[in-house]
Amino acid sequence: LISSLTGPWRGPTGDWKMWSDCNIQTHLRELFETQDDDGIEREREVLYLYGDPAYYPGYGIMGPFRPSRRGLTSEEEAANIVMSGERIVVEWAFGLVTKFWGFTAFKRAHKVNLSPVGAYYFCAVLFTNILTCVRRRNQISDKYGLKPPSLEEYL
Repeated sequence: LISSLTGPWRGPTGDWKMWSDCNIQTHLRELFETQDDDGIEREREVLYLYGDPAYYPGYGIMGPFRPSRRGLTSEEEAANIVMSGERIVVEWAFGLVTKFWGFTAFKRAHKVNLSPVGAYYFCAVLFTNILTCVRRRNQISDKYGLKPPSLEEYL
């Protein structure tokens, strides 16, 4: 299921600007950090989101290994190949939305401040998630062998 949406954003807005404005780093810190009974902040097990290199400066983000002067080790190269296949799954989610709700892909029909672009897309994502729950599967859940929640659980 698609679980997090922000925006809308104007087309030329850069990835880092959107990342910063969405405040995702705060949410990641809340997930990764905790206070003990004595009030001392301790970090939990280190977890990362795998993302585009544009987000590297961000907290909790990991991306492909970059070659150094020595190049990449065979393990780093293999990891980059495997993870590039995983990154495409995010694109599948966008593809599901436009497959079921084609009007979301007509850029010329949507103009910020003239039509509720963000509301259209938010509704399309909601309905895509509902379809996934009703059908009990989609391309992404099949890849990872996960069952989506029931419609009742989702709503």
